[in-house]
Amino acid sequence: MPSIDRDIGNGLKIKARDDLENALDNLLESRDLFYYLMFFGMDGNRLDVLQEKYNVLAESMKQTLSELDNGLSICIVYNVRSEDGNDFGLCGSVKGEVARIGCNFTDNVSEADRIVTVNAESDDYNCAEFSGFHVYTSHATAEISIMNGATSETVMTDNVSGSGSHTAGYEDATKEAYKGLASSISEIIVKFIK
Repeated sequence: MPSIDRDIGNGLKIKARDDLENALDNLLESRDLFYYLMFFGMDGNRLDVLQEKYNVLAESMKQTLSELDNGLSICIVYNVRSEDGNDFGLCGSVKGEVARIGCNFTDNVSEADRIVTVNAESDDYNCAEFSGFHVYTSHATAEISIMNGATSETVMTDNVSGSGSHTAGYEDATKEAYKGLASSISEIIVKFIK
């Protein structure tokens, strides 16, 4: 399990968990081999020692797997600039999407396996009139950076942007823009945290 220990040490807990699950499945499938070893006359004492080593290894793998079940610990730092300081649900939407893959969140940067920084801003872009209705459009952009908490190495940086439109006003148009932005940000985070 040195490669799994190395992955854990490098903050690649999701990869380590997946690899460990596969290794444990393969190990458990080999349990039937003890019957054949006994059937073909392996010495009883030697077989007992081998079974004990097998059981210790399986329990160790299960213990490590249960420790990894909490997944990656992520700290997401948001800097959202809007006219009234509202994040329009961006933070909650991103966390909701990322939590689906088994990540947990912390506000303490020193406890995080990954530190995600999101700098987002929006502006009122345009208002047009169609058949007596006003359509308001807002534009939102975000810069995302992901850092490995274990090594302080920057994993990636990227920019995303989006627009939203609504007939109720710029605030609702901005909510729509951030909704699309949240989806793009979540996809990027999920792709690069593994």
